[in-house]
Amino acid sequence: MSTPVWAWIQFLACAALIGAAGSQLSRYGDAIAQHTGLSGSWIGLTLVASVTSLPELATGITSVTIAQAPNLAVGNALGSCVLNLAFLVLIDLIYRHEPVWSRASRGHVLAAAFGVVLLGFLLIGLLIGHLTPASS
Repeated sequence: MSTPVWAWIQFLACAALIGAAGSQLSRYGDAIAQHTGLSGSWIGLTLVASVTSLPELATGITSVTIAQAPNLAVGNALGSCVLNLAFLVLIDLIYRHEPVWSRASRGHVLAAAFGVVLLGFLLIGLLIGHLTPASS
């Protein structure tokens, strides 16, 4: 059964599962940080980010290899990045007890800088990628 309605139903079901899992992942990530003595920043950057990025990885691989839709892969990765950052801004606006940034570790500066460098590489690739002939 491959109708637009069925596709939407499946999409929304997957989104609901990912949303529910994300809530649990944050709790378990915090518990792992407390039990291991590792910082929440490190657990968030490595374990939680890796697990929550698995859908993007699967979408990217499938989009490029099976669906032959690289725009879907790039749009998914960039869209996820933009939405995640927008969510942080929104959370900061809603949570008025104190700014989220005042409680966040300065250890995130290195990860943010690395992200900016990677986005720079991606931007250069998008700008000059059409100049490189496609391999056969």
